[in-house]
Amino acid sequence: MNCSSPSLDSLEMEMSEKFPLQILCLS
Repeated sequence: MNCSSPSLDSLEMEMSEKFPLQILCLS
């Protein structure tokens, strides 16, 4: 589940805890 993200904000980090990073990498 390694996603190449430009920069993970604290908000995104918190969301990743609730939602799998895969969802953010669906694009």
